[in-house]
Amino acid sequence: EVLSPFSIYYATWQYLMMVLDCTYTAFWVPYSVFFGLEDCQWSEWTAVVDFVAGWLYVLDVLVNLRVGYSVVHKLSRTVELDSTKSALFYIKHGTFLVDFPATIPVFVQTVCLSVDGTSTSWGGINITQMMRLLRLLRLARAIRLLLSDALDAASVSVKRATGAKMIWFQFVQIVILFTWTAHMMACIWYYTAVLEDSMPNWPPKYKDN
Repeated sequence: EVLSPFSIYYATWQYLMMVLDCTYTAFWVPYSVFFGLEDCQWSEWTAVVDFVAGWLYVLDVLVNLRVGYSVVHKLSRTVELDSTKSALFYIKHGTFLVDFPATIPVFVQTVCLSVDGTSTSWGGINITQMMRLLRLLRLARAIRLLLSDALDAASVSVKRATGAKMIWFQFVQIVILFTWTAHMMACIWYYTAVLEDSMPNWPPKYKDN
């Protein structure tokens, strides 16, 4: 069965994945890569977190392949629920191009976990850890949702089903946007500090004539 893009189930799923992208993807992924946290041993909780989040990404792709889309023509809106057309619409016009690459790390991690935690490395760099960076592509999807009316439509569906006030959903979106902005600014300032420590002569200083 193809889900309607305005259904309560898809709306709830959208908010769940938005929370995942704005917490795990935006904050945990860069932290785990920078500090080289373990991801190839079941005994480490960090590996379990990455494994669960990775398969949620895979499930999100499968869900979106089975979600219809709306068409507006002459001030009227119709919902297309054909499975083939919905899948093609998601691939061509949706966020498939950023969602699918973000699922690749979990398959690499699954192989790594299946060989009893053997580290797959090249040149002293753990490939599975570097592959985590592909998950940062999901942030493009989160930004696109925040700037579009998709979450607004989702909040209307949630309001109809639960009676909750839409102002709370708008407040959550604003908090997420400001938190993400603060996180990006912190990363920029941290990167600037690293450059200053590694390059004493940066930025260049010019002498007055």
